[in-house]
Amino acid sequence: MGISTLRNTLVVGLLVTASAQILNAQSPRMVLFEEMSNASCVPCAAQNPTYHAYITQHMDRILPISFRSRYPGRDVMHDADPTMHDGRVAFYGSPGVPNVVVNGIPSTEPTSGFYAGAAADTAAESRELAKTSATSPVSIAVVENRYGNNSDVTVTVSSTQALSGKKLRMIVVEAHHYYTSAGGNGEKDFYNVARKMLPTLDGVDLTLAANETKTFQQSYQIDAANWNADQVYVVAFVQDDNTKEVYNAAASTFMPKLLLSLGQPEANVQSTVSQSNWTGAVTSSVGGQYRFTISKKLPAGWTATVTLGGSPAVDGDTATLTKDMPSDLAVAIVPSGGKPGMGRVSVEISNGHQEVTKIFRLFAGKADVAVLVRDEGNAAIADKYDEALGKTDRSYFLLDQGIEGQFNLADFKVVGMEVGKSILSGADVEKLKAYLNGGGRLFLAGAEIAWGLVDSGSSNQGYYSDPLFVTNYLHSTYVADGSTAQTTVNGVAGDPVAGGLSMKINNGVANQDTPDQIVPLEGAVQTCTYNNSTGAGVRYADKNYRLVYFGFGLEGIGDATLRSSLVDKSIAWLLGNDLTIAGVRSGSLAGTALNVSPNPVTGMMDIPLTLSRAMHVSVSLYDMRGARIAVITDGEFEGGATLLRFDASSVPAGAYALVMSTPEGRTSTMVTVVR
Repeated sequence: MGISTLRNTLVVGLLVTASAQILNAQSPRMVLFEEMSNASCVPCAAQNPTYHAYITQHMDRILPISFRSRYPGRDVMHDADPTMHDGRVAFYGSPGVPNVVVNGIPSTEPTSGFYAGAAADTAAESRELAKTSATSPVSIAVVENRYGNNSDVTVTVSSTQALSGKKLRMIVVEAHHYYTSAGGNGEKDFYNVARKMLPTLDGVDLTLAANETKTFQQSYQIDAANWNADQVYVVAFVQDDNTKEVYNAAASTFMPKLLLSLGQPEANVQSTVSQSNWTGAVTSSVGGQYRFTISKKLPAGWTATVTLGGSPAVDGDTATLTKDMPSDLAVAIVPSGGKPGMGRVSVEISNGHQEVTKIFRLFAGKADVAVLVRDEGNAAIADKYDEALGKTDRSYFLLDQGIEGQFNLADFKVVGMEVGKSILSGADVEKLKAYLNGGGRLFLAGAEIAWGLVDSGSSNQGYYSDPLFVTNYLHSTYVADGSTAQTTVNGVAGDPVAGGLSMKINNGVANQDTPDQIVPLEGAVQTCTYNNSTGAGVRYADKNYRLVYFGFGLEGIGDATLRSSLVDKSIAWLLGNDLTIAGVRSGSLAGTALNVSPNPVTGMMDIPLTLSRAMHVSVSLYDMRGARIAVITDGEFEGGATLLRFDASSVPAGAYALVMSTPEGRTSTMVTVVR
């Protein structure tokens, strides 16, 4: 039974007639997302739900428009105005669909596993959004006055900087349209569809002196037979046609909005296990029936409630929202039994064409395990970790980057980093170094970690590179990028982490097409291998820190019991006290030094060593893929000063790692060979 109607007040919409105020100062910048899509495109149907969910979560900064391509097949929205849609697709030279252009600039930094501009690549879209400045010298205001189906549009533009040869474009957009059959891919709900450009595809020429304001007026008629009149609004933006950059954008007051505002953050951190409460208000610019989708993930014994307008709300309930009239929303999470844990309540409110989702989280008490979420924006990946840890007796927190700053990693017994198929950033590497230097216990898994840090090929340009982190901290050699042929991971017999386990990695989240092949360096141990016998996982422990590192993503394991067993056994070993080597931590060799002169080197290079005592010393040169190029020495040395010499004249130009191993550990330095 649905929630009772919250308000019975009749609100009459008023026509906006006041002039827009333009401030001669930096203005908030709205970011224009232009999608090229097609109703017969199968990948579009697969990617658009992820893209639309992302857009609705960022409507405070994003103005989305969907243009319709003529390929690969029938699209009734394209056919309604082919000149406009074909022209805008051609303007960007869109290579295929679906394709998203952010602020007029096609994406050139796709997340691993996606092509540039993929609609579902929300991680790349977030990077583009983050790169866009929050303000712009250009201010835009759009005002509509409607008389039935006729609309007069006034667009006012100002700039604190002189603009010459730019374009002002005005587009009539429909927020939502439901078609029983718009094409051949099965999609029925279409969002932010471009319907008409004012006055034409080319827009209006725009030149402004610094601090000058100009006003432009257009009129159009709503096609009431083919458009949803209450969903139609106008987007205006200023663009440079040479660079394609969009300086700013704005929408008219008729753009439908659904807002859920809160007076407090959605994540609550408590040192003790106690109740957490949130209150807020739901407001919609379009009244009517709204459906509630409510999901809860709570530790055993915990409870949670959601109320709207004072009435309890459960999953599937409906409520009537009155236009522009806020309705109270309250969420409460109540722990039980005093056990630390993480509780989550997700509330989605939708009327079929506009929606808003909020996730409320309570982190209560002091958990054993923290998992830092670093995936490519796919919520299913973190869910796989949640499911695996939930089957163990460990208390745990899943921490995204928005919340992890409220925690001290040293307070957790074990820290994991859930990377998905993403690449580690420099900030992430430095965070892990600091954690391990402090004596941490690290669980790390991901299909592109070593590839991203080591591979110097053109496919990896622009990513953060740190080969020495792989050798000195992860105690591994990166062998190669794997392939879809590596479908299974088998534990090494007797290994405390993976022994006795055999797991498919291609029946969970489908992102394990190129898992890293990794093998242990001296002092580390191979825990598991792929079905082609190449290395899949490494563990390492010394007197300072311990780690378990897998070259595949845990989320690829579809069997929840096996996934949970691997996590639980890894944590148990990390909390143990056996060592994989004797002596001190690698990279911290007391009384030793590793230097190279000259560096860069063309021929002969000197390697002076200072040894604290007599010991066995091995020095080798490795390329950036982990292959050993040369053994410079491997033998016994007296304590004190020793000079090694190596002729690099036959070594190809490039970057190399010079690695020294002794009974006290391992250290390395980078060497550049030039020709």
